Amino acid sequence: MSSEFELIAKLRHRLPAPSSKVRLGIGDDCAVLRPLGGQSVLTVDAMVEGVHFDPKFCTPQEIGFKALATNLSDVAAMGAEPVAALVSLGINPRFRSTFYEKIYDGISQLARKTKLDVVGGNVTLSPQRLFISITVFGKSSRRILTRAGAKKGDVVFVSGSLGGAAAG
Repeated sequence: MSSEFELIAKLRHRLPAPSSKVRLGIGDDCAVLRPLGGQSVLTVDAMVEGVHFDPKFCTPQEIGFKALATNLSDVAAMGAEPVAALVSLGINPRFRSTFYEKIYDGISQLARKTKLDVVGGNVTLSPQRLFISITVFGKSSRRILTRAGAKKGDVVFVSGSLGGAAAG
């Protein structure tokens, strides 16, 4: 396994270059974004090995893609646009650094597709189980959609298969 800083450098190079919305990205204590305008929305979801995914049945790319997709779905459900993400990765020594690089390939694939900036995060040792937690920042210049705001007769859109996350 690489040192923490070597691994962070490898992971950073797998991500798309930051957009003009990012004043300061990966490599400092905090990321700095230019003012987003409108209303800000924030969401975070964690995925834990053995609870939300099993590396025996999921590729590392699928794990990274799913971790980010979960958050992007939450932002979309609020009627907002994703802007930036922070990734917290709990690494387990039984996996090689290439495994984590492939997780970032999955994150990068979806980040490129959605024009999302991954601006930082954290890497820490997790001796029991691998975990990944992603926070996504979004913005909206219109009314935020909430679960409480749904009314009879509203149109509901669903992406993916209902209940599919339970199979993860």
